[in-house]
Amino acid sequence: MKSFGIKLCSLIIIIQFMPVLLMAASGDNIANEPNIIASLRKKALESPHGKRAIREVVDEFASSEGDQLEELYSVLAVRKNEAVPEVIRKLDTGTVPEKRKMTKLLRQTRWPEAVPKLLAIAASDKENEISRIGALYSLGAIGNRSIAARIAEQLDKSDRSITEKRVIISTLARLKYAQAIPRIEKYIDANDTLLRIYAIRALADLGQKTDIQFLKESLNNEDFFIRESACGALGSCEGDEAVKALNEIIKSDSIQSVREEAQLSLMRIELSKMNEPKHSEFLGKLTERPEKKVRAWAIDSLAFECGEKGRVVLREKADTNPRDRNKMTFYLLIKSDDNSNAKGGN
Repeated sequence: MKSFGIKLCSLIIIIQFMPVLLMAASGDNIANEPNIIASLRKKALESPHGKRAIREVVDEFASSEGDQLEELYSVLAVRKNEAVPEVIRKLDTGTVPEKRKMTKLLRQTRWPEAVPKLLAIAASDKENEISRIGALYSLGAIGNRSIAARIAEQLDKSDRSITEKRVIISTLARLKYAQAIPRIEKYIDANDTLLRIYAIRALADLGQKTDIQFLKESLNNEDFFIRESACGALGSCEGDEAVKALNEIIKSDSIQSVREEAQLSLMRIELSKMNEPKHSEFLGKLTERPEKKVRAWAIDSLAFECGEKGRVVLREKADTNPRDRNKMTFYLLIKSDDNSNAKGGN
């Protein structure tokens, strides 16, 4: 009977602590999260591209499209120290399409080491406009405010096209460069509708009070891209009037990208009203939304704006979200502290 009692007591203890034991064995447990990252890194390094010389990997990335890009992105993410000099080499000597691929990569990795070369491209009068625009987008994503004054100077150049000026204005807003407000204000009455919308949005993002009447009128424009841009700008202006206009667009517009931009703007407005500790939870729920734009924004924000708490949410969601798992795992790789030490082929 004594032996039976000991066994029964042991069984009760095991049953009582079974949830804890199961959680400890699960890949979702926070204590095991570094092992998840290590597994992702190992998979990338042991892939065919992971074993190749990094110059070959960057060269192939510059010319590749389609399915193999997923593996190339992961390999470049875990071999950052090797990859950065080669990416900068491509920015320096590559063709326009190759430079475009490098700036697209840098928009997602946000490697600050590339800032000097990106700035040189953005400020150059000799570079192709496509290369300058790509560099501007990358600089806006990286977020180095110290170079904002140089970016603002580009607005004064007469050879910059309307398209490029839109991107310059957007970049200055992303860099939170309030000193550019007088320069941007010159464009709120521009003849070009999109340029005017970009200026209004930038001023709103920089904390200026803006009149949304022009944005509301633009929601009736026959050009869907203008309507889409107006929805984005309304998300920066906030307020009940903006929310009402966005809800109406969601119900009435025939173009999906316009409706998604309106939905994204509503989510941005809702997030702006929350305390920061709630941001990760809110954004995590948005990764399950049907709208692709909303999910992409939520994933980006979790990776780059919410610190370690945001990345914990990404690790959890990567297990349950097959639609966006590749993007989530890529961001987990580039935000891993171990990336700088990863080595691949010679």
